[in-house]
Amino acid sequence: MASGNYLIRNITNGKFYVGSAVNFIKRWNRHKFDLRHNIHDNKHLQIAWNKYGESSFIFEILEELPKEIILDCEQTLLDKYVGLEWCYNISKSVFSGMTGRHHSVESIDKIRKSNRGLKRTLEARLHMQKPKSKSHKMALSHAAHKRKATLKTRKAMSLAMQGKNSKINEDIVREIRCRYNDGETQKSIANSIGITNGIVWEVVNNNIWKWVK
Repeated sequence: MASGNYLIRNITNGKFYVGSAVNFIKRWNRHKFDLRHNIHDNKHLQIAWNKYGESSFIFEILEELPKEIILDCEQTLLDKYVGLEWCYNISKSVFSGMTGRHHSVESIDKIRKSNRGLKRTLEARLHMQKPKSKSHKMALSHAAHKRKATLKTRKAMSLAMQGKNSKINEDIVREIRCRYNDGETQKSIANSIGITNGIVWEVVNNNIWKWVK
């Protein structure tokens, strides 16, 4: 019955779909049912599933989180990854693709409020919430602690973005950053190494492989 954020990763090309679930097992089974019957609401993921086959996709848990804040966390992931070439998600809103998912009025209202005005960090939004009970307060405190991503979580996300067959590793990451700092263009670096411009951009902006100095 674990809840939290997950990704469905294509181990052939490294692309992924991110989401949240109150029950990981049920959510993954629902995804597989829709994909197997060619009725999944995400057309990019469905096309990839049809092309590469079920054996090319795996379900990975990013973080186990309290049910009260999983939508906030999913929204943070969507804000960061939707639009990038290796992300299958289409909409930047957690309200899209809600088939088979049921959320409370409080959860929906919380997401709406969190998206108003300037973007805030997840920790800031959690701090602004008023706990309704002792258990709710404990859940928010636990969530804020969990959002300080561990080294293992950051590595897992980086590997998901790069793909199983990627040429990138810690030495390549250092080379990319050095060459970029020396004035070489991202396109030139990407072409010489044999990776996408998007990966180079993420590396030089320290969005992935943050632990490599």
